[in-house]
Amino acid sequence: MLEQKDYKKLEKLFDQRGRQLFKEEGRKLFEQEGKKLFEQEGKKLEDRIITQVGEMIEQNISPILCDHTNRLDKLEKKINNLPDKLYLSDKFADLQANVTSRQRKEDEKVNLLISFLKKRKVLVDREVEILEAIEVFPNPQKIS
Repeated sequence: MLEQKDYKKLEKLFDQRGRQLFKEEGRKLFEQEGKKLFEQEGKKLEDRIITQVGEMIEQNISPILCDHTNRLDKLEKKINNLPDKLYLSDKFADLQANVTSRQRKEDEKVNLLISFLKKRKVLVDREVEILEAIEVFPNPQKIS
């Protein structure tokens, strides 16, 4: 049978071994549970960050982008209403034809007026030659 002091030695031995086992097992348990807890909290933190970034984008950046999109749509409508190069070229060609036609009529009037003034002897031959030398459109009868 064991005596009281044997019990005390055993208790001391178990106590020392128990503390050592508790430290080793506690450390393992802490590492395992701590890792799980860290992963869980990390996931929660990551979710909160993603949510807050999403809210920030929705509240601050999206309205700005929407406004720019609306402005770009308005500009696109204005640009689509502008005449294209072919249309402008046609219009300028028509305008040039009209101007040329009017200049020909004016040239004919001036030439006719010179001939009337020459017939009535208001202009002398030298003056007629000077005026006829200034031709807007060459006279086809004079081309040799």
